[in-house]
Amino acid sequence: MSVPPLPDPQEEAEVFRGLGARLLDPSRPQRAAVADALGATTNRRQAWERMATRGFIPEEWVESPRRRFVCEPYPSWICRFDSAAGIRKAVVPRTLPHPPSIGAIATLASGPASVTTAEAFAAELVGRYARLADLPPFGGVLWRVLPAHSRYWRKPLDRIGEAIFGAAYRDTLRADGASLSDSWYSGSTTPNVKDLKRRADSAFKSFSGGFESAQKDWGAIQFRDEVDSVHAAIRGCFTLESAQREDLRVGSEFLPLSRLRAGERWAEVLNPFVASIGLVAEGYSLFKLETFQGATWPVLVALAVTDFGMPETTVRRSIRRD
Repeated sequence: MSVPPLPDPQEEAEVFRGLGARLLDPSRPQRAAVADALGATTNRRQAWERMATRGFIPEEWVESPRRRFVCEPYPSWICRFDSAAGIRKAVVPRTLPHPPSIGAIATLASGPASVTTAEAFAAELVGRYARLADLPPFGGVLWRVLPAHSRYWRKPLDRIGEAIFGAAYRDTLRADGASLSDSWYSGSTTPNVKDLKRRADSAFKSFSGGFESAQKDWGAIQFRDEVDSVHAAIRGCFTLESAQREDLRVGSEFLPLSRLRAGERWAEVLNPFVASIGLVAEGYSLFKLETFQGATWPVLVALAVTDFGMPETTVRRSIRRD
């Protein structure tokens, strides 16, 4: 897809303020109509098909091979012992071709345009990561729909994104003659690096203002990691953009960036953080990248609409029924 460029510096404050206001709050123009159409139905497959026949979602969503829905709960720390390999491995989540609850159906069918755009950003992000790291090709999207206070919001570290930021930041320090030991939060950097940090911090301050203007709770479990992820994306985005603008070259190879070679021009690297920020701007969250069916499937999280209660115990029981 065509990923929009970074906003003009004069427009950054407004853009990032809007990003904060929309955090985990996508556009759902069909919400009331979807609720009426679902009525009292309890069969999830029939409800999902009804959404398509009545035009709320595209027909291809019903049996799409590139879109699966995770059964909850999905704690990423649960492992099983692989006796052949002699190690513990993370359990691959059980998935369905339709959302696992009526609440999840209502959540995604209420705003299909934002869902489609978020999926496109996720696919673009995987493609850009795959140019730098050893990732299987994009396979599709795994969706998780979680109630606001689910205990399964904790996000794992984005190792690829952190490595890209670290490599670009070190090359920026090197080009300015600063010590490579200076961290992002260090005060002893050159004027150019200080300007970079000031711009990123200003963008995050605008994001925070939009977040607070929407009366969102910093301490709420669904926002804690997400705010940190946005901060990391902003920091990475501006750092990589600066390295590209200054036409810097990659100074050394970084793990896990197995396809990024020393001597390459940063200007030739597609900025993956722009896709990350675009996904957040649609109101959804990238939870992690899952290796599923031999491909890379980004796991996207949507915050469940409050009209449909979706306790995890209820979802667990419903999985057994159909």
